[in-house]
Amino acid sequence: MHFSPALAILAVLAPSSILAAPTKTTNLQRRTDSKTASSSSLTDETFDISVLSKIWQQASSCDVSSVTMPLSDASSPTALPSPSSGLTLSHVAVGRGTQNYTCSGLSATESPKALGAVATLFNATCAAANSPSLLYDTPAIALQYDIPTAASALEAYSILLSGHHYFTNASTPFFNLDTADHNWGVVAAQKAASVSAPSSGSGAAAAVNKKLTDDGVDGAENGSCAWLQLAARDEPGLAWKEVYRLNTAGGNAPDTCEGIDGDFEVQYAATYWFWA
Repeated sequence: MHFSPALAILAVLAPSSILAAPTKTTNLQRRTDSKTASSSSLTDETFDISVLSKIWQQASSCDVSSVTMPLSDASSPTALPSPSSGLTLSHVAVGRGTQNYTCSGLSATESPKALGAVATLFNATCAAANSPSLLYDTPAIALQYDIPTAASALEAYSILLSGHHYFTNASTPFFNLDTADHNWGVVAAQKAASVSAPSSGSGAAAAVNKKLTDDGVDGAENGSCAWLQLAARDEPGLAWKEVYRLNTAGGNAPDTCEGIDGDFEVQYAATYWFWA
């Protein structure tokens, strides 16, 4: 039977009772034990560590030269710019974490201010090459489960780990793809282009986002965060030149700070595409 790399990623993301410690909750995060039937069925297979190891080892050798990024959805009026000339797609990851915000008071007129994001990145390079449709749906499925933590310390988590995403300041998203098992480099970036995540219309991404909202999935109450093109800051020696955040699920803050005071998190997931 063909084993999908995307299913392997979901095996790590999905079984929250095994892989995730309880997460901090806010008024915007109310984790529940209910899972959709479609998501739960993904964990029915036995994911042997040796199989996961083989997938991880193959990740850097999968041919992604013909992979096309979903720069827009059928429901989107605009699309993100294509990668710059001369760049090559070299790595794809699924990110699962939180978009972070703050409110200075309970104002119904003030909008939450962004404080960056924190996410764990899981290797999805082979999934992009072999199971693109499932990869595009993976963030929406992953959002329905608790965030996996390093405290789980399971081998499967380590094998599929690409690295970590966080912000070094308010405007600098940082990607660290150097871990104990591999050295794939780092990149400090800045936003180059943005389009709203599909939320209506007939496109696949729009349908997924609508279902998350209708199902009351935590993090999806206010729609999904934008799709982005990020450009590397001008630092010598960095291989990664552009990073795309696509297929977002959740992550948007409410329109105003009404009822919210201080820092808060909104859970999200997305695919990240690294160009060198």
